[in-house]
Amino acid sequence: MRLALLALCAAALATAPAPAQISLPGLNGSPFPAIGFPTDSEDAPDTYKHLPYRDLVNQIRIDIAADALYNFDRGEIRKSAADYMQQAANLIFEHAKGPVRIECRSDRGPPAAAQKLGERCALAIAKWLTVQERLTKVKFTTAGASVPPPAPANPRDPLAPVTVTRSSVSISFAKE
Repeated sequence: MRLALLALCAAALATAPAPAQISLPGLNGSPFPAIGFPTDSEDAPDTYKHLPYRDLVNQIRIDIAADALYNFDRGEIRKSAADYMQQAANLIFEHAKGPVRIECRSDRGPPAAAQKLGERCALAIAKWLTVQERLTKVKFTTAGASVPPPAPANPRDPLAPVTVTRSSVSISFAKE
């Protein structure tokens, strides 16, 4: 009887489908998990980032986090922001009537330093749109602004929310 039960279990195991194997990207057959941190150079060419914008009655407004477009530490436009910049250039080319205002708000450092960083950010974005995207017939007005940094988290609270940067870029223009 035991032998029949053992044979029945063996037959059931032989005919059962194999358990699914989990394949995670980046493991390449290694039994150890791979941890990767995104950088500007790791963006896959097939990923597409949709530019968030609002189409109002008489203007178009683009509001996006400054860290998505501009690297404040290096003082340059991020390589990963090329999709956003191209979409912004297309919107400006197709719909802009009059000057385009670029305002970059920074919360890094004291107010005077943050305003200068914001001005450099806005100028870099205007330069990119003029040179890289060839919007030479468009007049850009740039402004930098300082916003107060976020309040520090309570060090005694283990569940305190993570402080989020309040730096942002706003591009607005009147539409036809």
